[in-house]
Amino acid sequence: MPPVLSRFAAVLLSLCAATQAHAATTQVAVAANFTAPAREIAAAFKRDTGHDAVLSFGPSGTIYTQIAHGAPCEVSDEKVMITVQLKDGVDFNPDDVYQWFMKQQKEGGMDPKWMPDYIRVVDKFSVTDTQKIMVRPFKREHFNIEKNPNMQIYFRRRGDNTYRRLTPEEFNQLRDIFKTNGRETILVS
Repeated sequence: MPPVLSRFAAVLLSLCAATQAHAATTQVAVAANFTAPAREIAAAFKRDTGHDAVLSFGPSGTIYTQIAHGAPCEVSDEKVMITVQLKDGVDFNPDDVYQWFMKQQKEGGMDPKWMPDYIRVVDKFSVTDTQKIMVRPFKREHFNIEKNPNMQIYFRRRGDNTYRRLTPEEFNQLRDIFKTNGRETILVS
C-alpha cells in the first residue's frame, strides 16, 4: 500500500477504533478520491472488529461540510434534504451535483432512495460551543422560502435530470399540493 494510503488507513482505523466501544456502527466521511481504499479499510475493520464503518463519500474539492436531514413530503413521511457549506470561492453547480449523485448510484453503491430531493446551500453553519453543527434549525426551516426568502434551495422532482433553484412560484405550487393532501400545516409550521 502506498505511504499516503497507509497513513489514511491508520487515521481511518483509529477513528473507527475510538468509536467501537460505544457503537456497533461508526460513520466515516471520506473524500471521493479515496473510495477504493476506504472500502478496503472498512472491510478490514469489519473483519477485525465485527463492527460496521458506514462510509459517506463526498467531493473533496467543493464541499466544506454537510448535514443530511428530513424535509416535509407532500404525501407522506419525509423527503431527503441536505444542507451544504461549500469551500470558499466555490459556486454550486446543480448539473454537476446531480451527475455526481447519479455516479454514486451507479458506481458507489448509493441507494437511489438517498438521493437528495432538496439541497440547501449555506454560507456558514451555526455551531454549538463544542463545534457541533446545529441541525434542528435546518430541519425546522427545511425549504420554506416563504418564511426565509434568502435561502438558496435547489430541488428535483421525479424524472428531472438536474437540480434547479426553488422559486416562490414553485414553492406556491408545492404548497397547493400539500394543501390538497391535507398536509399544509407540516409545510408552513
